[in-house]
Parts: sequence; C-alpha cells; structure tokens
Amino acid sequence: MKLLLKVEKTIREHDMIRPGERVLVALSGGPDSVACLRCLQRLAGKWRIEIGAAYFNHRLRGPESREEEAFVGGLCRRLGVPLSTKRMDPRRLKKGTETNLEAFCREERYRFLAAAREKLGYDKIALGHNRSDQAETVLMHLLRGSGLGGMKGMLPVRDGVYIRPILEATRKEILLFLQEEKLDYVLDSTNASEAFHRNRIRHHLIGEILVTYNPRVEENIAQLARIIADENDYINSVVDGLIEAWGLGGDRTACRVKIEKLEGLHPALRKRVILGLLQRLARKGAEIGHVHVEAVQGLITAGRTGKALDLPGEIRVCREYGMLVMARGRRTGSSPRKNGRASRPQGDYSYDVRVPGAVGVAEAGRRLSFDFVGAGDARFDCGKRVYMDYDRIVLPVVVRNVRTGDRIQPLGMKGHKKVKSLFIDEKIARDERDRLPVVADRKSVLWVPGLRMSERVRIRPGTETVLKIEIN
Repeated sequence: MKLLLKVEKTIREHDMIRPGERVLVALSGGPDSVACLRCLQRLAGKWRIEIGAAYFNHRLRGPESREEEAFVGGLCRRLGVPLSTKRMDPRRLKKGTETNLEAFCREERYRFLAAAREKLGYDKIALGHNRSDQAETVLMHLLRGSGLGGMKGMLPVRDGVYIRPILEATRKEILLFLQEEKLDYVLDSTNASEAFHRNRIRHHLIGEILVTYNPRVEENIAQLARIIADENDYINSVVDGLIEAWGLGGDRTACRVKIEKLEGLHPALRKRVILGLLQRLARKGAEIGHVHVEAVQGLITAGRTGKALDLPGEIRVCREYGMLVMARGRRTGSSPRKNGRASRPQGDYSYDVRVPGAVGVAEAGRRLSFDFVGAGDARFDCGKRVYMDYDRIVLPVVVRNVRTGDRIQPLGMKGHKKVKSLFIDEKIARDERDRLPVVADRKSVLWVPGLRMSERVRIRPGTETVLKIEIN
C-alpha cells in the first residue's frame, strides 16, 4: 500500500524506530491517529516492535467525548492493542478555562503521554500529524512573524522520543488507507469551529490557495519546512559551538560575553547567538522572539554602559563597559534607586574566618582558604593568592561583599581608595560588584581578590606570622 511504503520510508530516513523498541501511539479516534496506529501495527512484525495506544479525554464535548472514548476502546480491543486512558480532572479543566484553553489542553495531553510512557516502559510516542498539519503549522508561524525556528514546522523526531511516522502523508492517502483497511474513525466537532486560529487557516487560507493559486501548496510548504529544518539545525550547531568555545555553556542563570566577540560575527549569526543565550537563560515557557533579539542588539550598538532591558522569562540584560551581561531572576544592572539615591541591593553576606580553614561563598560561586605559612614562602601576588602580616590584622577577619564606604590602602600607596572607585577604575560590572567577596578585618578591607591587597598588612623584614589566603 502507498501509505505503508511512505511511512516506512519516513521511519528509515529519520531513524524513528529501532528493532525491539516499544511505541506508544497517541490515539484520538480521528483518521490521522487511527491510520498511524494501524500503519505501525502492520509494520510491527517486520520491524520487531511492540505497539500500544494512549487516549486522553479532555471532557470538553460532553456526550461526544464519551462516545469518542468508547470508540477508541472498541478499536483497540478489535486490533488487539493495549490501551491506556485518562480523563481530564474537572478541577484542572477549570484552571484551563482561565487561560488559553487550547494550549492548556495540549499541555495536559502531552503531560499524560509522557507519564504513560514512563509508567508503562515505552521508548517512543507516535503522533499522528500529517503533511496538511505541517503546512498549517508553517503558515501559522509565518503569520506570527516567526524566524527559522518556527518556519521549520513540526520535526519528524523531537527530543528523541516523539515521532511523526505519517508526517509526509496527505489526508487523501490517509483516508484511502483507512478505507482499504475497513477501519472507522470519529471526527472532532471542534475541528470545524472558527474559534480556533488553526481551523481558520485550514478552511479559508489554505483552501483559497489550493483552489486559486497552487494545488500543490501543502507539498511545497512541507518541502520548505524540510529545507529550513536542515539549515536551522546546522546554524544551531554553529551557535552551540560558539557558546561552548566562549565558555558560556555551563551556567543557565547568568552569562557575560564580550561585545567585541559579538560585533565580530556576521549579523545573522550574531542574532542567533543572542537568541541562543536568551533561550538558555529564560524560564521554561517564555517566548523569546525577534523583537527581543533586536532590543539586545540595540544595547550593543548604543555603546552606553548601564542601560538595561527586562525581557520575558525573568531575564535582564545590560551593557557594562565592554561586556553584555545577561541574567535570570535578579537585576544585572545598577541598584534600584530610592529618593534619587542608589539603595543597597538585597542579599548582603558575611562569613567568619578561622585559620586554618576555608570559606565557601555561594553568592559568588567562590571558595577562599586560609592558612599559616613560613615567611620564606611569601610571594607578591594579588591575583588568586596573597600573603599578609597576621600580627597587623585587627581581628576578627571576615569574608563579605562590599559595603558602602569601604576603603583600602592599595599595596605600595600612602593614601586610601574607595573600593567602589577601584571597581570603576578596573571596569568591574555593577552586578558583579555587589557579589564579589572581599577579605576585611575590623579596621578596613584587606584584600579585593584579583585587584588589590592592603599596604597595612604587607610582609615586612620583621614579619613573624604570615597568613596565606587563596581564592578559587
């Protein structure tokens, strides 16, 4: 049969299923899902796979929903396919009516499918989307102003779990196959409702194009989606490679990237890198799009330090000197102002020091160790390691973040300098200033790691007790 051959070709081309796997078919009772179930069942022996079905009753259509559930149960008994079912909890349904009902029901169905797969031990979940569905999806994304990420449409394989075996099949081929197999199906009355955007595209826009402009429009759009999917996949691999090469792949809450690196990229690639970084940082479900990428680009070209953007997914982006700073869930720019003055940020910290001992600073992701060493081991290094005259320290010693009015007498200088001014001189971004740890005693700051140590505690010819501090 034509449909069986096409499905088998799709499975091979995209490596959807491997011998010995168990496949759970998302069954709704409609022609597409019934055809998907029957095709996989017909191929099960040849491919040495096991087939099951799962049905989710949204309980949106009253008696029609009950009849649909009964039909699905009878079909699976007739075909000898094990079936897992679930009905929408009325309390959950009430919640869905308060938001986007269509999106909510889709999320609930996918949540059920994922749980059923996990519980019953299936490897893949087969979805019954066809070529017409693909054309509708691409057009929907086009009308929304989507980029390549949306124009690629539905992928044949998603997340290594969800597969679409009949994605290349037309509705005509599906209906002919069901007729040959003598299989009935049910029709969802909501598919005819003009209340849903997809239905309006299906019945009006595509219908008009098919009749007036191009009878092969669905085939052409599906081909376009395949081309874009391949090119989008390649671009994503380049973007991922850059993000990893720049050392930005590990932290999913914040990142700092040199603006000169972004400016050195082709504009198209620069936008995709920005998009990739934003998507990594954003909370799940946040919609990051072209308008947000363009706003970030505006920060890069403006050249103004301190300007910030608040984006979806709780992301804040700002420019700090030559760096683009992105973070989720906290401010990345200057502190909020009160009565015209910058107020202290929330989350001051302070840790007592014991020698020998170590202090972990979770707020900055750093660890400082303290130990006594011989005077002959001392080296002048204010980067990651310093040596101090312990007898000149006014105990107690603490590790904390910078406070208003903090000063230090930089090594080799007579006068004192505000730590804030030191940060400005060294072009330390404002979001970093509030989190960086400093070592201080009762009198003043002793060490700003990576920048300066205090002249007051430097090693002298008569120093007897040496304190070594190291930061990692």
